[in-house]
Amino acid sequence: MKKYNTKIIKQFIKDSSLPEETRFLGFVINLPESDEYLVAVKSEPFMSSHAWAKNPEMAIVYNNYKKAILVLKEYNKAAAVICLLFDMGHQLAVVSEADFQDNNLD
Repeated sequence: MKKYNTKIIKQFIKDSSLPEETRFLGFVINLPESDEYLVAVKSEPFMSSHAWAKNPEMAIVYNNYKKAILVLKEYNKAAAVICLLFDMGHQLAVVSEADFQDNNLD
């Protein structure tokens, strides 16, 4: 399991030249091909539905990485990925896990 702690996230913000006031908001689920974000999930015993929107401000934000993983697995589509969401004050920044990991290689 990937580890996202405060120290690593703060270092990413610094290394990425994001504004100093940038805050980490949590994790969102993204469809990279269409650049849409998960905004609603409805689960029933034999069916689930997922609603998507272009605006990351509307996305469901998961504070817990494990919860985001569970929802991603329930969706069961290979195209969906987890991203990290940052508030830079004047706009949001969405960073894919792959880009985050590439920036944080030891």
